[in-house]
Amino acid sequence: MLEIREVDAASGNNVGQEMIEQMVEFFLRPPPPKEYKNMEEFLLYRHVDAALPYVLSCAKFSLNCPVDLTSARLERYIHLVKDHVSIANDLGSWKKEKQAFDSGKVLYMINAVDVMNKLVSRHTTQAAVAITQALQLHIETEIDAEIERLISENALTAEEWRFVDGTLRMISGNVLCSIVMSRYGGRDSE
Repeated sequence: MLEIREVDAASGNNVGQEMIEQMVEFFLRPPPPKEYKNMEEFLLYRHVDAALPYVLSCAKFSLNCPVDLTSARLERYIHLVKDHVSIANDLGSWKKEKQAFDSGKVLYMINAVDVMNKLVSRHTTQAAVAITQALQLHIETEIDAEIERLISENALTAEEWRFVDGTLRMISGNVLCSIVMSRYGGRDSE
């Protein structure tokens, strides 16, 4: 932690301190609700449960990019990034999480596929997976549209664009990890 604070001092910002604070916040998160009224309610919980405020502060730190994550200019983009990471992780880990939950190895099922199944599908988990995949594609389309809007309005600073670029790389890497890592089922997740 001392090295993180030294980087902040040398950079003249506090992105490392923000990262530390977000890590602490992650460990204080509440347990999941028993049910969700809609997918948006689930995703708002999942943003916290998947440590996305911490992940985004890590991105800021790695870029040494002191953007305001609560900026109104970035609000929609950041929300979509959080949704994207949450759903990509959940699609990749669905089978393993379901097996762990069914066998009693974990106490909670916190997965978008499970929520989708409870909200709209109920017929087969394959249908819930397909609907969740369609939602992921929709979010990717929304991210593209939001970036186009930000470009056309010339809405962001150079630092904010650097952050957007870094987080686009982050979500691309997250999708790759969700496909190939054994935690997510490796080849079975392709």
